[in-house]
Parts: sequence; C-alpha cells; structure tokens
Amino acid sequence: MRPARAVEIALQIVEALVALHAEGRAHGDVCAEHIVMARNGRVSLLPAVPHTGPLDAARRADISNTAAILYELLTRAKPTEGTPVSQRTPAILPAGLDDVVARALDASHEARFDEARPFAQELRVCLLTALGDARKQSIRRKA
Repeated sequence: MRPARAVEIALQIVEALVALHAEGRAHGDVCAEHIVMARNGRVSLLPAVPHTGPLDAARRADISNTAAILYELLTRAKPTEGTPVSQRTPAILPAGLDDVVARALDASHEARFDEARPFAQELRVCLLTALGDARKQSIRRKA
C-alpha cells in the first residue's frame, strides 16, 4: 500500500478517536476487525464494548493500536519493538513518519502520545509531506 494511503487510513481512525476521547470515552479495542472501509474510501471505526479500567490507559491503548495498524499497512508485518517502519518496507516514507509511529508504539507509556489530537496532527504533517513528495515526482515525470 502506498504510504500516503496508509497514513490517510490511520488519520481517519485517529480522527474518530479524537471525537470519542473528547466525549470522555475510549474505544478500547481498536483493531482491524473494527475498521470498515466504505466504497468511497472513507474509514469508519465500529463501536466496541465499553472499556473497563483507567480512561488514560485505554486512550493510550487506542493510539498504540492505531499505530500498530498503520505499521502493518506499511510493512505487512506486525510491529516488533525497536524495528522502525523504514527497515521493514522498501517504500519511501514521508519525512517523520518513522518517528511518529515509533512514539505511538513506544513500550514506555510516558513516551507515547497522551491524546489522539497530537497524534492526528503529526500524521497530518506526514500526509502533507507524502502528498507533496508524490506531486513533485509526478511533475518530474512529466518534465
């Protein structure tokens, strides 16, 4: 899958989490089985059983699980600790994407994103970079 498309999918999931977290809730089970893609390419996150336990931990798990999905979309492999995306895929990744995914997957809960909103912001920057790079490549091909 093209890195830009993988980031678009992850961003749509994270945007759903931003809304959910703003309501004071967490999904609690972000996984491939709870993601549905419509024919128009939009992604929806299906509801899950309400989480039990600390809300902050559930929110961080939502973010980490979304990062794991992004990792798998980019590499076709489950994330392994300390192995950046760039070492598992031949695709040229947008600048900063390795760091964003690594931070979201960090084993140390303190190092991870505390909230979905900053994760979404970082993914948007990566997406804009990817789209800009693709446009530059397209222009070069036409020249």
